[in-house]
Amino acid sequence: MTPEEVLRSHAEREAPPVRLLADDVLASARRSVRRGRLRAAAAAGAVAALVVAGVVFGSSLRRPDGGPPAVTPSRSAVPLTCTATSVPVPPGLAAGQWAVYTVDPTGRYMVGGYGSASSVTGLLVWKDGVPDRPAAATGFAPNAVNRDGTVAGATRTAGGERRAALFRDGAVVQLPLPPGVTGSEAVAVNARGDAAGYAVVGGGQVGLVWPAGGGFAEPPAGAGRRAQVAGITDDGVAAGATVADDATVAYRWGGDGTPLPKGAAGAVTAVGGEWAVGTAPLTRPHDPDELGPWHARWNLRTGAVEPLGLFTPLAVSAAGTVLGVPAERASGLALWRDGAVTVLPPLDPARPWRWRAGITGDGTTVVASMVEGDRHDLYDNTRWTCR
Repeated sequence: MTPEEVLRSHAEREAPPVRLLADDVLASARRSVRRGRLRAAAAAGAVAALVVAGVVFGSSLRRPDGGPPAVTPSRSAVPLTCTATSVPVPPGLAAGQWAVYTVDPTGRYMVGGYGSASSVTGLLVWKDGVPDRPAAATGFAPNAVNRDGTVAGATRTAGGERRAALFRDGAVVQLPLPPGVTGSEAVAVNARGDAAGYAVVGGGQVGLVWPAGGGFAEPPAGAGRRAQVAGITDDGVAAGATVADDATVAYRWGGDGTPLPKGAAGAVTAVGGEWAVGTAPLTRPHDPDELGPWHARWNLRTGAVEPLGLFTPLAVSAAGTVLGVPAERASGLALWRDGAVTVLPPLDPARPWRWRAGITGDGTTVVASMVEGDRHDLYDNTRWTCR
C-alpha cells in the first residue's frame, strides 16, 4: 500500500490517524533502505527544549561485533544547533489526514500528500510556508520538488497502475514511457527540470531519465538487470543501483549517454548536488577479509567513497550534509556534517520516529512527517532550522 492509499483509507474514518504500511516493493530501493533501520521502540525523550546542540559521536562507538564506528569526526567538525517548528496545517484537513514529505533545495517549497474525509488523495504544496491543495493534482503522489516548484511523482491509471508524472505550472504532465510498462514513478527532479525514476517492464525494473526537453533515456544497466535511478544532479548525472544475480551494484550515469560505472557493490539511494549516499560493503576493522553492508557517501564528480558507518542516510544536501538516523538512537533523525552528528529534536521527545524526510541544498533546513512506534500513527509534521 502506497502513502496516498494509506491516507485515503484512513480519511474514510472520522479524524483518523494514518497507519504506515510498506510501500510497493519496487517503488524505490531508497525507501527500503530507509525503512530497514526503524524497527526499534521509540526512545524515551531526554530532550526537553526545542533548541539543542548537536552531539559528536567519536570513533570509539563500535558495534559489539566489531563493525565500523558510527562516525569519525574530523578535527574541524562542529555540531549544529537546530530548532523545531510545526509545519502549517493545510486548511480543511484534520490531524492524520496529511503529511509533509520533502523540501526543495532552496527551502521555499515543501510538498506532501493528503487523504481527505471524502477519501480523495492528492498533492500538498507549501510555498513560502503557505499551504495549498492544488485541485489539478488530485490523485498525484509526490516524491521530490525542485527550486522552481516542479514536483516529481506518480498518478494512478484507470487500472490502478502507478504512472510517472510531474506537477508543473499548475498541471499534471504524464511522462513518456517505453513499451510494455506496467508501473512507473518519478522519484527525483533537478533544477533544470530533468526527472529520474523507474519503470516496471515485463516483470523487471529499469531506471529512466526524462530530460526536460522531452523523451526518455534508459541508463545502461546490463542485460537481464533490474535498475533504479535514485537521483539526478543539476547537470544531468544520474545515480542509483543495478541488480543482477542477487548482487546490487551502485552506479552513476552521465547525461551524455556515456556509462560511468564505479564497480562498487551497494546502492546509491539519494543524490544532492555532486553528492550521493547509500549502502556499500566496507571492510570490518577486526577482519579485513569480511565485509558488511555499511553506509557511505560518494562524490559523484571524483568517485571517492567515504564511510558513514552505522549512520543510516535518508538524503544528502548539495553541501554534503547527510540527513539520516544515527545508530545510537535507533529512531529519530540527525544530521551528519564532516563527521559531527547533530540530533534533531522532535516536537514530542517521547516519540522520535520519522516517516519521510528531506533536506535543503545548504543542509540547514529539514522537514519530516513523524510516526509513533509500532502503530505508525502519524502525529507530527516538523520543520527544523539549523545553524
